Amino acid sequence: FSCRSGHHDADDDQTVIVIQIGDPAETKRRLATEKLNKLDWTADNIEFQIENDSEAGYICHYVVRGKIQNWVQNRGGSDTKAERIWIVLWEAIQNAIKYGSKPGEGIRIRLFSDGGGVRVRISQPQMWRDAQKVLRTSRESTSLNGRRPGLGGMVTMTKLSKKVDVLDGGRTVIIEFDSIASPEAQVRNA
Repeated sequence: FSCRSGHHDADDDQTVIVIQIGDPAETKRRLATEKLNKLDWTADNIEFQIENDSEAGYICHYVVRGKIQNWVQNRGGSDTKAERIWIVLWEAIQNAIKYGSKPGEGIRIRLFSDGGGVRVRISQPQMWRDAQKVLRTSRESTSLNGRRPGLGGMVTMTKLSKKVDVLDGGRTVIIEFDSIASPEAQVRNA
């Protein structure tokens, strides 16, 4: 149904032409990269601060994710290990955005090697009041003692990592992972 000059039936096909100038996705990535506060982005550490705002998810997925996966792989970690670390980190970042900070506040994330493994430290400005309860429930949910395991971000974190601790009234989350490198990669690097 089209309407032209008061007529309900068009005499001919109508076409709308949209012209795109530039690459809006690339521009958005560039602006997101500029917005990310890289505190330490070296071979040994990745430390950054992200603001709790509408761009946080985009920045994490399209800027931070690849950097972290490359960082893990550069230490001999497999694609699977890199993805596992990213999944846990993403769940922790979402919790920090939802429970540990208000819009405009910064969330600080640090990844570093620790005796062959990886540690992640997330510092958030607000207390996550139920953090210990959620962590305890998640640990109980991951055991398969005749019950169906629970779902949710904290369950995912406890299931895919070696250890999750919540400290300082829920303001700090520490996540530990076993050795990054596969046994084969560790032998090659020795």
